[in-house]
Amino acid sequence: MIVRLAVALALLALPAAAEENIQAEAPADATVLARLHHANQMEMDLGQLAKLKGATREVRAFGDRLTRDHLVADRSVIAFAKRHATTLSEVATGTRVMRERLESLTGADFDREFLASMAEAHGDAIAMIDDACRQPISAELKTFLEKLRPILEQHRTIALALPEEHPTS
Repeated sequence: MIVRLAVALALLALPAAAEENIQAEAPADATVLARLHHANQMEMDLGQLAKLKGATREVRAFGDRLTRDHLVADRSVIAFAKRHATTLSEVATGTRVMRERLESLTGADFDREFLASMAEAHGDAIAMIDDACRQPISAELKTFLEKLRPILEQHRTIALALPEEHPTS
């Protein structure tokens, strides 16, 4: 009888423990989703800027790719947030500062600064994903991040390679 009572109490505690685990993951998930949303918004915005101001065809094409890829990624982030009742905040101030700095540049100076900024931003995003995957986040978010990481790596590789391919154009 005592064993049955202990088992029954343990079974009653399982849903509460599972609920506590989900609640513990929720703030981490919300933080990661907000950071991804901001990164995607920045990449789309700066990609559009590169399409307009890029001095080379390659930089303009890269801007177009960033815009398209991050639009798809952001739609996924927004859908994930909606499914998990998470509110995403507005774009961070740092994005406006970076855009203003790039808007003031033209020609090869723009291309160089844009590519350096994209290499750094994508490196930061990859590090953020790696860090998030080591934190207590939901399995679904971890899987999403693991699928997103290779795309960010491709973007970073392109941003690093383009200046070498076209150093003076």
